[in-house]
Amino acid sequence: MTVDPQVAQVWAALIANGFRGFSAGSPEDARAAYRCIATSRESTAGSPQPVDIRDIVIRGIPARIYRPESAAVGVVAYFHGGGYVVGDLDTHDLSARLLCVEVGAVVISVDYRRAPEHRYPAASDDAATAVEWIIANVARLGAETPSVAVAGDSAGGNLAAVVAQRGVAEGWGLAAQALMYPNVDFSARDGSMREHATAPFLTRRDIEWFFAHYTGVAIDDAAAAPLLCDPGLNPLTAQSLSHLCPAVIATADCDPLRDQGAAYARALALAGTPTVYRNFPGLAHGFYPLQTVSRARDATAWFNGELRRLLLIDCEASGGTTQAPPATPS
Repeated sequence: MTVDPQVAQVWAALIANGFRGFSAGSPEDARAAYRCIATSRESTAGSPQPVDIRDIVIRGIPARIYRPESAAVGVVAYFHGGGYVVGDLDTHDLSARLLCVEVGAVVISVDYRRAPEHRYPAASDDAATAVEWIIANVARLGAETPSVAVAGDSAGGNLAAVVAQRGVAEGWGLAAQALMYPNVDFSARDGSMREHATAPFLTRRDIEWFFAHYTGVAIDDAAAAPLLCDPGLNPLTAQSLSHLCPAVIATADCDPLRDQGAAYARALALAGTPTVYRNFPGLAHGFYPLQTVSRARDATAWFNGELRRLLLIDCEASGGTTQAPPATPS
């Protein structure tokens, strides 16, 4: 499958403006480049407008709350992508806005610690800490129901999957896990990892670069072997995927991460976890906020609609609503 012409046009514009890939320089270089990409993306697409946005701190972790204009169907903890190295609340502001407005939920975007300053498992620990706080304070976060879901794109999809697995042991009772082109198996080498090794927006070299910064070891080093079997880093390697909250998973056909997202969807379904999965032809990694691309808009609408459906199902199953003053983060 070839890349959609509109996606190719976006990619060509980035290259023309000097983008050389995440792994071409230092983490600081990659962060600066990604901020420029995000700024350009928002200026061309426009931003959906939640009724209220404010920055907070959750147990020392910066976060941002987005509230929709209509009654919120639940709360979504959102973890941004960026290979655990780049990305922040501002670069993924458009994605959080889309989730808030189209899902109709209170969205809390979590600015977890990034590598290489903070290596694994700092990011997943922050994600779990944030979700634990959200669950404890859900009645005061402005949603009409107590339903809590986790969502993320790319590395954020990894964190959402990890938190969903932790939720079983913690008894959190999450409503859903929504994973957009998630990175769930760093040990993957074949299939889409070979087929799309030099795809737009994310290459195999980038993935290996992110892994080295996140873990402190090269992916082909012998020291990486135990990490590749650690479900806290590679959710697909978990001994059991049963009793997890329902999942919606989307992948891009022209993405090195495509096959591992598909494999995770199959593994969840085989374990009895209700799972809805779609692969989107012509799209490449990072399509969620590309609202100027027709196929990306359609994929985003499907993903957000499925997450909303799962929240509504959870609300109906719980049979309750929650109303209380807004929470004061701590």
